[in-house]
Amino acid sequence: MICAYCQNKGKMTREHILPKFIYNYQSKFDKFTGWNDAAGKMVQGEHLIKDVCASCNNGVLSELDSYGKLFLEQNGILVQNYQKQSLQLKYNYDPLLRWMLKVSYNSARRTQNQSSLFDGLQDYILGKTELPENKLQIMAQLLRSVDAGSISEKNRFSQLGSDDLSTFSPFLCRVSYVGDVDPEFPFLKVRMNIFGPFAFYLLIFDDGTTNELVKNARFYIQKKFHNSKTLLKSQTKRKLKNSSI
Repeated sequence: MICAYCQNKGKMTREHILPKFIYNYQSKFDKFTGWNDAAGKMVQGEHLIKDVCASCNNGVLSELDSYGKLFLEQNGILVQNYQKQSLQLKYNYDPLLRWMLKVSYNSARRTQNQSSLFDGLQDYILGKTELPENKLQIMAQLLRSVDAGSISEKNRFSQLGSDDLSTFSPFLCRVSYVGDVDPEFPFLKVRMNIFGPFAFYLLIFDDGTTNELVKNARFYIQKKFHNSKTLLKSQTKRKLKNSSI
């Protein structure tokens, strides 16, 4: 087989779709990990894909997962029932973007949906090349807690006592795509990673997209997902206020 990342032939290993530390964290509270779009329900268990060589899996990809864990912990995101109304998000741009791409790419291969969007980005994920100009933007959004009464019994975290809460924001995960992008932006595809109370949008542009088109697409996503903010390579902090998705 050929490794999905480095393209080298060899024996493949099992790569977690979501990092293993997330499955370990979730197991402390309940059986659910996140939402499955195809099944239309909450799902449990560790999901893996066997198309990554040991060198990539145990090397760079493992290092990216370590950064992802640090990022979630330092920002106070890796918690159950997040209730803050705003946050000064702290990040290191390249490791964050590479980690988000890695998680999204894993999911795309597992679901066999949009994996071709990542063609040519594997070397960037591995830290071998710089990001191509006007190829990617990452945006973040702090989601509002939901009314606890609106959560069906089968989708609750039984050990959190959600019956006693007026609002509820469990640490659930979802890796998907935005399927209703306006036809005015045919050069744009949007992937979405949700970790607990935060949604991260990966704006992936066709090759040759101009600065003006990238700017217009970014404004469109900001309007579509209220209070979402662009994370800039030149910055290390971004103020976020909560909003519905």
